[in-house]
Amino acid sequence: MTFNNASMFAVNQWRLPVDNSLATVPQSQFTCTGCLLTVHIEDPKSPLTAGLAADTIVMFERGPAFETKTGFKGAVLARYPKERSPLASGYLLGAPAIQGKIAALSVDYGKGHVLLLGFKPQWRGQSHAAYKFFFNTFRSEE
Repeated sequence: MTFNNASMFAVNQWRLPVDNSLATVPQSQFTCTGCLLTVHIEDPKSPLTAGLAADTIVMFERGPAFETKTGFKGAVLARYPKERSPLASGYLLGAPAIQGKIAALSVDYGKGHVLLLGFKPQWRGQSHAAYKFFFNTFRSEE
């Protein structure tokens, strides 16, 4: 399980078929330095998303937003809204750069999987609902 930019270490280290769609977006076109963003749970039946509301708030701070590449096997767990800005609180410049992008996914790897969270589920002062992304991994048999 990885949080925020540590996710890109796992992607690079294990050559996972995932890209950070924000990697080449200039700061003048996208800035999110610590905001509460809405994510939509794409796979509500997954044990990794158990107990999460259909639309959940997460703390996003200069993290990645994912896109899958050819050969991806796994599950998209949460995605930023496609048709509107995900901003719930704070300052977000360039919302279209993140709209519809993947916020959390499970990537099959060997006999297991790697959970990539492009946000900080443990961040103090943010939505307690996002803690479930973290704690569910301890009881998941997926």
